[in-house]
Amino acid sequence: MDLDEQTRRQIILAAAGATPRDDEGLWTERVAQTAAEIAAMLAPHSRPSRAVKQVAAAKVFVATITGVRREASSTRTVVELAVASTERHPDGRESVRSERTDQPDGLAVARRAQALIGHRVRLWVELEAAGADRRVRVLRYLEDLGPALEAAS
Repeated sequence: MDLDEQTRRQIILAAAGATPRDDEGLWTERVAQTAAEIAAMLAPHSRPSRAVKQVAAAKVFVATITGVRREASSTRTVVELAVASTERHPDGRESVRSERTDQPDGLAVARRAQALIGHRVRLWVELEAAGADRRVRVLRYLEDLGPALEAAS
């Protein structure tokens, strides 16, 4: 990864701003370590870069989380949702899956969904290939909009 001069300076300034000056003797070394961490996050295959790409590619909608359960066939969590009734979901119910919960990102989203049962949330959901002819809807991120005003039916 080749960084231009302006990007390199922005990384150093961000690292300097994020590093407390509590030990002047080690501050420059800690800034350098933080700058290296930031630069590593910019790599195309880093977890932060992948997360940004996934969220950017996701469909965004609002729903109420009505339940969370472990999927029997994998380590994913299934998040049950109450949504506005549509032609595709006339009963106002649909579900999405977390990433695999044996991975840190999937476990974090699954735990957050569990904590938000009964809340309206904004969800970022991406269609992911799950074999040659199957796709699953994967929850990439969710934002709490507060407790649902009416009980989900």
